[in-house]
Amino acid sequence: MFSKDEMKVLQELVKRELEHFKREEKTVATSSSLKFLKAEHEYGHFLERLLEKL
Repeated sequence: MFSKDEMKVLQELVKRELEHFKREEKTVATSSSLKFLKAEHEYGHFLERLLEKL
């Protein structure tokens, strides 16, 4: 298990990554491959679920 301080740090790191991901997601070119777009979308959901668990 993680200590309270470790959990806070992990939560903050995941929040920052999610915010960065959401900002950068809007700049993806429309010519990107479908597989890439699907993987990117799933990564966003992964970060959201991870944050909920923390």
